[in-house]
Amino acid sequence: MAVPLPTSAQRPWHLDFWGLATEPFRPTLRWPQERGSLFPNRAWQEALARLHYVSEYQFGLAILAGPSGTGKSLLLRAAADELALQNLRPLIHACQPGTNSGAYPLGIPSSEETRQIFQVCLDGHSSILTEDRYVLMLDDVQRVWSQRDVLHRLIDRALEQRQLGCLVLTVPLTQGAEVFEEFASLAPLLIRLPPLAEWEVADYLQHRFEWAGGQGQPFTEECSTQMHRFTQGIPRLLNRLAHECLLMAALREQREISEMLVAETHRGTLAITLNSSDPSIIRAA
Repeated sequence: MAVPLPTSAQRPWHLDFWGLATEPFRPTLRWPQERGSLFPNRAWQEALARLHYVSEYQFGLAILAGPSGTGKSLLLRAAADELALQNLRPLIHACQPGTNSGAYPLGIPSSEETRQIFQVCLDGHSSILTEDRYVLMLDDVQRVWSQRDVLHRLIDRALEQRQLGCLVLTVPLTQGAEVFEEFASLAPLLIRLPPLAEWEVADYLQHRFEWAGGQGQPFTEECSTQMHRFTQGIPRLLNRLAHECLLMAALREQREISEMLVAETHRGTLAITLNSSDPSIIRAA
C-alpha cells in the first residue's frame, strides 16, 4: 500500500535522514489506510482465525486476552473488516467508565446499531434489529468492571443465542486478571494474543521500517535481541523504543542502531512501563 507523503509543515526532520515516507513506529494508526503496517505473525493469524470461527459458527461467547499493547484492539478492527464481507454484522464498542451509568453503563455507543443491541439485550426491548448474525465486540471490559452485572446479562443473552449471535470480550491480562478469571470459565473459547517472541522482533522492526519506505536494515540482530529484553516483545513498547532509537541515531548521523544506543535510549530518554496504556485510542501494534 502506498503511504501518503506528509506535507513539509507536518514532516518530522528525521524522516529525510532515513528516507521514510511516514513514521514507521507511530503510536496510533489511521485505520484502514495504514493496515499494511500490521505484522501478521503466526500468533496474530491464529487469533484472527479463531475470531472468524467463533463468529461464523455463533459460539455465543469468546474471550480475547493478552498483555496490554499486544494489539487486541487492532485485531478486532481487522476481524470486523473481514467478518463484514461474510454476511455477519460486527460491531466494536470501546468500554468507557464514567458516563451515564443508567442510560449507558458501558459507555456511550459509537453507532446506532450498537445502541439498539444494548437496548434489546439489556433493557428487554422487542427486537428492532434487521440482522440475526450480530457479533458484538467489547474492548477493554476491565474498564467497566464495576458494571459486571451488565456484562453478565450480555453474556447470558449471547450464550442463549437471543438477539446476539456472538459476544467477544477483550481483557488485558496485566490489568484485568480478575476479570479474566471470572469470565474465562463461561467462554466456550479463549483466544490469546501473546507478545512477540525474541526471534520475531527483528522481522517486526524490519517490516514496519520497510512499510514506511525505508531501505536497508538499521536494526541489527543484536539490538533486536536487546529490544526484546527491554520490552518483553510487546509491540506497543517496541514501537516507542524503536521510534526513539531512530531519532537518536539520526541526531548522531548513524545509519545502524547499536546495542549501546538501544541501552542508552532506554535508560536515558524513555519512560517505558509495562502497565502504561491509554485504551481510548487505537494503538499501533
